[in-house]
Amino acid sequence: MAAKLYFYYSAMNAGKSAILLQSSYNYNERGMQTLLFIPKIIGKGKIMSRIGLQKEAIEFEPDFNFFELVKKQCNEGAPIACLLIDEAQFLAKAQVKQLARVCDRLGIPVLCYGLRTDFQGEPFEGSMYLLGLADVVTEIKTICDCGRKATMNQRVDAAGLAVAEGDQIEVGGNDEPFEGSMYLLGLADVITEIKAICDCGRKATMNQRVNAAGEAVAEGDQIEVGGNERYIGRCRKHWDEHFEAAAAKKRARTSDFVYDTPQKAPSLQRRPSAVDVASCERLMADTKMLGAD
Repeated sequence: MAAKLYFYYSAMNAGKSAILLQSSYNYNERGMQTLLFIPKIIGKGKIMSRIGLQKEAIEFEPDFNFFELVKKQCNEGAPIACLLIDEAQFLAKAQVKQLARVCDRLGIPVLCYGLRTDFQGEPFEGSMYLLGLADVVTEIKTICDCGRKATMNQRVDAAGLAVAEGDQIEVGGNDEPFEGSMYLLGLADVITEIKAICDCGRKATMNQRVNAAGEAVAEGDQIEVGGNERYIGRCRKHWDEHFEAAAAKKRARTSDFVYDTPQKAPSLQRRPSAVDVASCERLMADTKMLGAD
């Protein structure tokens, strides 16, 4: 079975870290090695749950490369059964793609746990791309003070009053879970996937734009209606392979153009002036005199 990228999201205080640590323990109990990660911005060097569970974890910053680290460890003969990421909302876009490649190219499942949105209802970068790239998206439920399901995160001050502005990332503090229908931003309470199939037979989770020849397109407007291009559903592994091939082909064409005509562009911007012509004629005359000597 192909390895999958999982995204488990919830509002604050749903027990994400405890579930992550329990999942890691299940692997370790069977003699399987796991790698645990937490953003360095948290500043603890370990994953800690509110109920007292904790375990050391590798800290990562925005420029950290998950794929290269895991690939190196695999090449050194250290079998890794699973990667588990806490506070996954702090992942960068590139890091989400790296984790997807850990699944697709190294065959290692990745479990990410984090918030979906901030206290203003805006998506975090990591959560936004996990929602787009993950094979499985699962909500971990928690409860609002009113007894209904909590789907939003509310930042409150020391007096318990809601805060309407501030930095998106604030470590510590006392953000509270908040019931979704009270927060009039139109964010979904339930996310349901309608499944489709890739050409390879696996579940299609990505949309690939292809041209009339059936080749993947690597750039263009996000929205394009009509034209010769169309969209097909593909599994993430084959979407990535086709996208990278299309991007490489574009880079090759661009490199050839720049290499063939690096000095031509400035001279084609305008016609030569009388001063340019006179200067060129003097240079030619000087060259002839040197040749005669």
